[in-house]
Amino acid sequence: MSPPRHMTNEDPFPEKTKGKLRFYNMRYCPYALRARLMLTLKEVNFETINIHLRKKPEWFLEKFSAGTVPVIEIDEKILGESLVIAEYIDEVYSKPGEQIVPKDPYERARARMLISNLFPKVISAVYQRLKKEENWKVDFYKYFDKIEKILAEKNFFAGDVLGYADYMIWPWMRYFGPHCVDDALTEGRFPNLERWLTTMKKDPVVVKCAIPPNILAKFAEAYVTREFVYDLE
Repeated sequence: MSPPRHMTNEDPFPEKTKGKLRFYNMRYCPYALRARLMLTLKEVNFETINIHLRKKPEWFLEKFSAGTVPVIEIDEKILGESLVIAEYIDEVYSKPGEQIVPKDPYERARARMLISNLFPKVISAVYQRLKKEENWKVDFYKYFDKIEKILAEKNFFAGDVLGYADYMIWPWMRYFGPHCVDDALTEGRFPNLERWLTTMKKDPVVVKCAIPPNILAKFAEAYVTREFVYDLE
């Protein structure tokens, strides 16, 4: 079954179901995937409205003037920004004792520091590789060496078990595979990262949210040429 097509400025506002969470999404957007991973992990009952970011519906801009995804809406409550949404979902929809954002203030601060400080540099390095920039290996090795060191000391970015930080970086790490970025990790320089990638790809939440690798590769190729394709499936 194909996912819902991306709605444009020619589409009317789709009526909501009272009390049901609505997820405004772009099917291939890594930031939106952060929210989808959390919604899936917490088994939230939600509906998805895919938004065409080049032809945004006026009703979407009226709801969230920044015009970015992800956005979630519950009745009259609206939230945007991937990390804000991820932490909200974890706090509101977790069963007792099952929150993955660390409760301990220090551990929570450490996770946020990793996500807001190191991960953006890693993300930038991934994009440099996708675009095959001339000197992409400089930043790639610099920042991937750092995450390799972290993963040499523990199984996951979150610690001994898969957690918040792992899900928040996964949307960019999913590009590593035979259909997309298949050469960046082939030199055997990042064995701990490769172990982590193998484990993440088997995680049930990641599997449920996965885009077919050939489709993801098409999106990555289009991203490089700034085409931003939609509805590939």
